[in-house]
Amino acid sequence: MNGPRRGRDRGHRPIDFPFFGLAGWTGPTWAEFYEGGLGEPVTTLWLGHRVPDGRAHLSVGTHNQRPDSYPLGPGLAFGCLFALTERMRPDRSAVTLPAGFNTAQIDWVQARSQEWQDWATVPCTVDGAGHALSYQRYAWGWAGFVVDAGTAGIKLVGVGLEPAAVRLETVREPARYGFDPAQWLFVSDLQDRRERDPDARLPLPWATTLHADQRALIERHGPG
Repeated sequence: MNGPRRGRDRGHRPIDFPFFGLAGWTGPTWAEFYEGGLGEPVTTLWLGHRVPDGRAHLSVGTHNQRPDSYPLGPGLAFGCLFALTERMRPDRSAVTLPAGFNTAQIDWVQARSQEWQDWATVPCTVDGAGHALSYQRYAWGWAGFVVDAGTAGIKLVGVGLEPAAVRLETVREPARYGFDPAQWLFVSDLQDRRERDPDARLPLPWATTLHADQRALIERHGPG
């Protein structure tokens, strides 16, 4: 089935699965990112939440792809941790990462995602029901996931907000996030929203220096 195009942007098909955001959130919110092949259904819908007049934020990614005969845990862990490590990369104008850093980072993400059952856990709620949120800290933030919620789990990335404070709920009013899930979804719409509302975006780059965790990756894997 071919849908509408906007230049080279083939968009994503309308969303037909329930998705989640932070319960009772009063700060800026926005549709952050659509994971999935262009022209195909969204596999993860990321929604952003940012504190008013601040940089602390939390992203909620509702996953919709359930692999046959494979546990959800490793994929959810990899997806959220990869997103966090990319988000924590320092300002390129201030820090030059050594050759091989990308490989060292992805190797670490892959290794930790295979150890997903060993991640720390805290209680959280999804539509008022209790769940376990598994999380891994890295640099200035944390990555987490909830396996047994929604269609195929929930991924989270938080910076400046603690995992113990997470309360999730099904989004009933998607207009709060500036999009209509019943329509075709285009990346260009996300870019337009960011230009119209400077608070409805991730406050990146987050830092102008290397974090100790990033220096440890460099020293441990020896890129350079």
